[in-house]
Amino acid sequence: MTKEVKKELTTIAVLFALLIVVAIIPAKGFLNFLLYLIPFALSGFEIFKALTEDIMNKRIKLKNNNLQITVITLLAFIIGKYFDAVVVILLIRLSDIFKNWAIKKVTATSGVPSQESKAKIEGFVVRLSKIFTPALLVLSALVLVIGLIVDISAWREAIHRSIICLAISYPSALTVSVPLAFASGIGKAKKSGIAVNGACFMESLSRCDTVVLEKSGVLTDNTLVIKAINPEKTGEEQLLEIACLALTNSNDPIALSVRKVAKGTIEKSLLTKAQEIDGLGILASMTGKIIAVGNEKLMEKLGIEFAEAHYNDAIVVYVALGSTYLGNIVMQESVKENADKALYRLKSGGVKSIVMLTEDKMSDAARIAEVLPAIDEFHPSLTLQDKASIIEQLVEGQEKNEALVYVGNGKADASLRDLADVGIVLGDADGDVVIPDGAIEKVPLAVNLAEETLLTAKENIVGALAVKLVVLILGVTGVAGLTFAIFADLGITALAILNSMRIIFKK
Repeated sequence: MTKEVKKELTTIAVLFALLIVVAIIPAKGFLNFLLYLIPFALSGFEIFKALTEDIMNKRIKLKNNNLQITVITLLAFIIGKYFDAVVVILLIRLSDIFKNWAIKKVTATSGVPSQESKAKIEGFVVRLSKIFTPALLVLSALVLVIGLIVDISAWREAIHRSIICLAISYPSALTVSVPLAFASGIGKAKKSGIAVNGACFMESLSRCDTVVLEKSGVLTDNTLVIKAINPEKTGEEQLLEIACLALTNSNDPIALSVRKVAKGTIEKSLLTKAQEIDGLGILASMTGKIIAVGNEKLMEKLGIEFAEAHYNDAIVVYVALGSTYLGNIVMQESVKENADKALYRLKSGGVKSIVMLTEDKMSDAARIAEVLPAIDEFHPSLTLQDKASIIEQLVEGQEKNEALVYVGNGKADASLRDLADVGIVLGDADGDVVIPDGAIEKVPLAVNLAEETLLTAKENIVGALAVKLVVLILGVTGVAGLTFAIFADLGITALAILNSMRIIFKK
């Protein structure tokens, strides 16, 4: 708690104490008026000062909060509601402390979204406020006029009911709680290792109906696992060792997988030279002999006789030493450990369609789709333009309230992300939503957080409007007074703020 906040809380406590003391004093008439004027002036000094500055600088508007508070409290004071007038100011000041604390607490975690990244529901609240506030001002005037016409001698009660309408028009619950809900959702996502770059993407993510995923780097982890080792003129271990030596300086997934399995008993100093042949493999020199590690085209180019291996869903790496074919190593792309669970969580969460895109051949794509049965459809052997066409067709087939989410690895897929409602990147790259560690299980987590955030925002809107409506009815009919109206309105504001913050602090 900052010094400024402590000072403000102390001031409010002192003013409340002063108000109680004044209320206890058995004064009447003009003396009573003067006594209440002291806490009233002290409590509202900053508000009245700010309003005066706004008027002097011609910044005054109909929806000016200082103007609203001043009119409400002055009218309350005029009709003899001295206690209520002071309480209204002090409650509003107390509410402002709580709101500012909540905003700082949440935005420190999530950052402040830009105007361009605001959610549509926030725009709805702004439009609603533009209608809601003037409507209540008109109602306030009508209540006053009708009250005076019915019984002009009861003018104090007519004004009292009229200012209750003004008090209800104070828009705090709507204007604060909804953006705070999105800030909390973004903050919670950030704490979970998910960067959501705007409330608009959080809102779109909550409407996720179709998820389009890249195979490589998203469903698979860009590593290869050795499925089989087929030696011809040597043993399995020696075949791996010779291949490992040739691939010593390569960072290709094939090289990484071979080095992981090979025991490394052959001295690396025996390697004198290594050259990568684009699209074919690697040629390396070892004690005067050439090691060739690559595909069948490399073997054919070198004129080495070899037995071609037929695996429709795997990568075959051929190894030769000099002109002697040593055998082959069969590899498959590894599916991410949590990919299956992640896709099922998306389906159980309401996603209707999961689509896989890949530039790989049919057999490899079919293998991944078989391993991950939550995939509804897959498209193999695609160019970048092919992928774009498929995404465009899927977007065209969606309903108005549905959203398509594209999940890629951030490599040359920016144009595809732009076609989707939300582009998620698994990796270190720019995107609407970024998951730097590449954890696919965080995709359904992001969707769930988005749904919870939007639900919370809607709860806040419905709750605020419901309370305002009830208080309005009670106030206009004379059942509720001004203090109750303000207390109820600020109370629902506090509850809406706490409801929004619940997202970020929920385990």
